[in-house]
Amino acid sequence: MSELSPGARAALRVVGYISFGIMMTVVWYALLTSLTEKLTEVGSNLVNVEWPPASVSPVYLQPITFLYIASFAFVFCLLELNKDRIRTLPPWVLALSKFFGFLVAVVFFYEICYNFVLWSGEIAAGAIEGNLKPDYLVNTFPALVTPWNLVYATRVWSVLCIAGVYVFWFFNRLERRAMAGGAPANQL
Repeated sequence: MSELSPGARAALRVVGYISFGIMMTVVWYALLTSLTEKLTEVGSNLVNVEWPPASVSPVYLQPITFLYIASFAFVFCLLELNKDRIRTLPPWVLALSKFFGFLVAVVFFYEICYNFVLWSGEIAAGAIEGNLKPDYLVNTFPALVTPWNLVYATRVWSVLCIAGVYVFWFFNRLERRAMAGGAPANQL
């Protein structure tokens, strides 16, 4: 792995802090609205609103989209800025981290597939009934007390799956570079 220049480190640090700030803002908003509104589905407070309102700006996104983008940027910056520290970890910690990334990717890949199949079926049923509102579809199976909004669930599981893939790839890259150089990863 190539060393980051001071300018690149500074840029990644700024992006990381901004991403973390956005993530905390969305989480704070979600907690606040969960406490002040009677929510009937998990995640609907992050899907059924747009920031800034369309009346204020021509560019607006759902809070879940802000969380989605910021999460990817944060994971990337966190790993890239700390790769020198990560290299010094014992090989068993590196292997366990790689396994954990793989496990997260596999588990949440299934969840993504499940949600997209369910979402597709719900969209098709809504289209036949003449009531097509994809952002308001929920997973009520198997008779959940609190159903999950499918946009929210799919984005959250996608973030976790892709982050797991990236963590697996990142630690695999560390391992391959260590093998190519003949030195253990913690001595790079």
